Amino acid sequence: MRIFLLYTLLLSFSFSLEFSDFIGIWNGNITNDQTWSYDDPISIDIEPNGGYSVTNNPGQHLVSNLYPGTEEVLYNVSTNILTFRWVQYYHYSCGGACYSGVYFQVMEFGDGEMTLFYNNGSGPAPQANSMFLSLDGWLPDLPGDVNQDDSINVLDVVLLVNSILNGDSANDYPQADLNEDGLLNVLDVVLIVNIILN
Repeated sequence: MRIFLLYTLLLSFSFSLEFSDFIGIWNGNITNDQTWSYDDPISIDIEPNGGYSVTNNPGQHLVSNLYPGTEEVLYNVSTNILTFRWVQYYHYSCGGACYSGVYFQVMEFGDGEMTLFYNNGSGPAPQANSMFLSLDGWLPDLPGDVNQDDSINVLDVVLLVNSILNGDSANDYPQADLNEDGLLNVLDVVLIVNIILN
């Protein structure tokens, strides 16, 4: 029990994610190694408004059969749980919509990749349900690409100089802090100019 609590505590501190980190189209596989095992491809479009759609879904996972379009996704920062849910049926006992869903512990997240394990409250259970997903169109941050147009040029220098004059911080433009000193200043301008010239 102590090991499980320590593991849960470590997971809660290993990520500093927000719902916005999950927005986009994720492609990969959903698997289950139990009695009715499967390993199916899946594509999930997580929308900024909290809705989601499963665009490639031969196994019919994570969707509402009776009330399509009721799918929603939630992220709990404190438990690191990403929940996909949908309306199962409507009944007065639920006050209207009765939801069903699947809870996933975010096990790995970064560099456009995400690994999720099913978690029903007793801890991650990879054999019960897992998803291994890649973010469609993900590109790594390019140091010096201040305007994030996937190239480093004079526009980045102009934006950096303006941000310095405006007193912006390195948190506002992390790609501009090339020497990683936590400041935006003329040293960063020189480093970007050197990248362009070389």
